[in-house]
Amino acid sequence: MATLEKLNELTGFVEECADSFGLETKKKFGLLVAVEEAFVNICRYA
Repeated sequence: MATLEKLNELTGFVEECADSFGLETKKKFGLLVAVEEAFVNICRYA
């Protein structure tokens, strides 16, 4: 279930994946912001 308590787990996973693919810091930050925004919206409105 998507709950805000899982946000840190999700962003940690995304950050690990971004690092393993060698994503630049600036792009990784943008990705994390987008993932967080989408996840929070899902938790609040879905």
